[in-house]
Amino acid sequence: MTITLRDQQSRDAASLPLPGKRQAVGRNLLLSSLGMALPVIASLLALPVTVQGLGAARFGVLSLLLGVFAYISLLDLGLGTAVSYRVAHMIHEAADAARVRATVRSATIAALVTGALAATAFSLSARWLCTVILGSDFAHLAEATDCLRMLAASLPLVFVAAVFSGVLIAHEAFGPLNRTRVPFGVLIAIAPALAAVCGADLVVAAELLLAIRVGVAAIQARQCARVLPALWRPAPGGSFRLDLLTLLRFGGWTTVSSMVGPVMVYMDRFYLAAATSPSQVAGYVATYELASKLLLPPALVVQIFFPLLIGARVRDVAESEQLFSRLASGVALLCFLPAALLAATAPELLGRWLPAVASSESTAALQILCGGALINCVSQVFVLQVQSLGRTKAIAVAHLAQLPVYLLLLWWSAVHFGLVGVALAWSLRTAADAILFCGMAASTVGAQARTRLWRTLVVTLALSLILAGLTQVGSVASRALTLAVPLVFLLIWGKRLLPWPKDAGLASLVRRGTSA
Repeated sequence: MTITLRDQQSRDAASLPLPGKRQAVGRNLLLSSLGMALPVIASLLALPVTVQGLGAARFGVLSLLLGVFAYISLLDLGLGTAVSYRVAHMIHEAADAARVRATVRSATIAALVTGALAATAFSLSARWLCTVILGSDFAHLAEATDCLRMLAASLPLVFVAAVFSGVLIAHEAFGPLNRTRVPFGVLIAIAPALAAVCGADLVVAAELLLAIRVGVAAIQARQCARVLPALWRPAPGGSFRLDLLTLLRFGGWTTVSSMVGPVMVYMDRFYLAAATSPSQVAGYVATYELASKLLLPPALVVQIFFPLLIGARVRDVAESEQLFSRLASGVALLCFLPAALLAATAPELLGRWLPAVASSESTAALQILCGGALINCVSQVFVLQVQSLGRTKAIAVAHLAQLPVYLLLLWWSAVHFGLVGVALAWSLRTAADAILFCGMAASTVGAQARTRLWRTLVVTLALSLILAGLTQVGSVASRALTLAVPLVFLLIWGKRLLPWPKDAGLASLVRRGTSA
């Protein structure tokens, strides 16, 4: 007799957090919000300590090395996202439990092997990379090289943890996921500050990060074994080669997109370092860190609703389109208020929070980045729709097409306008990104949802221009008055511009999306 995944879940329901008994979406959102917010708060609180303890130049070096590490971490063949996509499909299609376990084991083995190869390659090339980035005469070159090697050593753990997170997300096990994410996320956020306070060098910060990632991988392995009983026991149920090929059809193109995307995200600081100095990089990184926190709400939405969109698509295409179009408008409204608040208080916030890097240029860069971040928030939802349909190749091709144009624009802007030019180039790229992916997402839905998407994008672009325009407004009162106009406009016309019909609201769609 064939045992399906849901049969297995029913058998073990007394003791396990199973996907058949799905948690309410509201609870998932709350748990994931805490999982993202607390590490962010810790990071913001620790940032001044890190800058003061390491100095602006060494902090700039650490930021560059962490950017390199973040980029290397994307060489995981897209296994984390692919596992989430594949397992979610298998759950909604009531697949055989042994096949699900075999798929997860295959992904784990592939992640370990890929991580070990990547760690070896980048450890051997660490000296060369640091020389290219910092120059052969840089005072802390040996320290930076050792730091990068230690960061590279944690790559297998990062790759495996991505697979484990994908399994938990597919099962909507956000409680266990965030019980790991919150404490370890806080530790990762404050590790550089702890190293700086103790008077240690960059290598100690990397060693702390390695130790933390060992704990993350170990705990998440146990959590996966709880949602998939007997996961780590060798058993027949699938072919490693077949499972890997299935995952790579989705994850391979995700990797291409993931490799190109961070080039466009992180290359700005490298160009700025080449055109100016590490101290200027420190100022830009601080402003970017603030603006990038605006991207957390859509990242949260993407994580929670990715398996829900897949399930809705399996049951009812029209239901999936309704859910998606309302997500886009909801994210636009959700993200505008914090973006407006950050842009309006940018001079005062930087002056009091990070006086070492505060300047008229960094303030203007932060306000421009707020506009670009708002656009990026909505763009992430467009990408979510395309990705939930398995069309990762289209996303990768789009990113590849943008890359050369953006790099040329970025270099020209960094050389001629410094911080402000880099921020403007980044924001223009996010606008082009949003228009492109809105068109791709609109081509997958019906006429009514398509109209809502384009309307949402137009409103978002207009609001982002207002935020970027605050660079030309002097006093706090003037900035508040400038933002009062779009706020009132949204209160009066928001429902007409970004409709949310009563007969098919998000709450009812979510209830249907989470019903077993």
